[in-house]
Amino acid sequence: MIVAMIDGYTDEPAGLGVPPYLGIYPRYAYGAIKKARKDAQIFYLTIDDLRFTFEGEQGIKTKNKTPNVLKAGEILSKAELIVYIGGLHTPGKYLSAVPSQVDEVARFLNRFNGVKILGGPAFMGSAHQGGVRINSRELMLANQIFDYVVYGDLEAFLYDFLTDPKDADPFRFRSYHELRDYALLGAGVVKQHPDYPKFVIVEIETQRGCPKAVGIGGCIFCTEPVRYKKVEDRPIKDIVEEIGVLYKLGVGHFRVGRQSCIFSYMAKPNGRVPIPNPGAIEKLFRGIREVAPGLKTLHVDNANPAVIANYPEESIRIAKTLIEYGTPGNVVAFGLENADPKVAKKNNLNATAEETYEAVK
Repeated sequence: MIVAMIDGYTDEPAGLGVPPYLGIYPRYAYGAIKKARKDAQIFYLTIDDLRFTFEGEQGIKTKNKTPNVLKAGEILSKAELIVYIGGLHTPGKYLSAVPSQVDEVARFLNRFNGVKILGGPAFMGSAHQGGVRINSRELMLANQIFDYVVYGDLEAFLYDFLTDPKDADPFRFRSYHELRDYALLGAGVVKQHPDYPKFVIVEIETQRGCPKAVGIGGCIFCTEPVRYKKVEDRPIKDIVEEIGVLYKLGVGHFRVGRQSCIFSYMAKPNGRVPIPNPGAIEKLFRGIREVAPGLKTLHVDNANPAVIANYPEESIRIAKTLIEYGTPGNVVAFGLENADPKVAKKNNLNATAEETYEAVK
């Protein structure tokens, strides 16, 4: 069985998959297919490969070509299954990549006969620049081009579709127990990434959902609590094991960025501000260093400043852990969207300006 997996790149409030970052979706999808069909030949392609193949060289838009680029047309012609991954909910200005839109990939794929599946956050629509409302046009087009649009977890649907297609549910979400095998088997796709092995940065998942949203609801513009109604913490053992496999494959750059707040990993629910668990975070990062002693980059992403401001002692312990086990250039992103109390209240923001200032101190 030949499978073509197209990475159109993803950017969400709690997760990044734009080169040089390799996001979670291609890895998990690759692993689910491998678990369901060991004989499957899975070719990872980027949207840049398709642009180059069908429209020629386009500078930054075709910078991220995979080793498969020169046979991309042949792969797509022979593929029984074509999986497209995309969607932007926190669009940025990217220095080395141009994420795709559904209408663009539809233009490339409408000539091929394989079963077409859309996964990733694109099912909710995409915003390709800040300040622009997401509309449903992409979703309408997706339903015309793709045989299946996955609203739940892509990896769960792919496994079900390849083992028992009659019962495959595009709305099903997997558990972290189910994810374990997909994540380990999916690590191998990194070898086909354009920046492998020296420059690829692998995005690592620790949590899904928003701890603050469980208490008082999420920020009104954020998709994380909309898509994931409850908070789930991924087991430390599973995270460490996945990084160990990736490290053995030659990956040296990691970002523990797939969570809404790294300071809230394994935290105790407590209304608006969960109580941090510095012991769990220390155990996680110590474990990462044990399985990847020679890594070159270990960074994190988001943190809720309200957690730091309200629990300074626990947060200082966590900060010391990130300093001890992380690498230079590590930044905890606070994201104070607005300091106006009226605007903050209307948007149900994570933290006040005062809390953010206290967290910075």
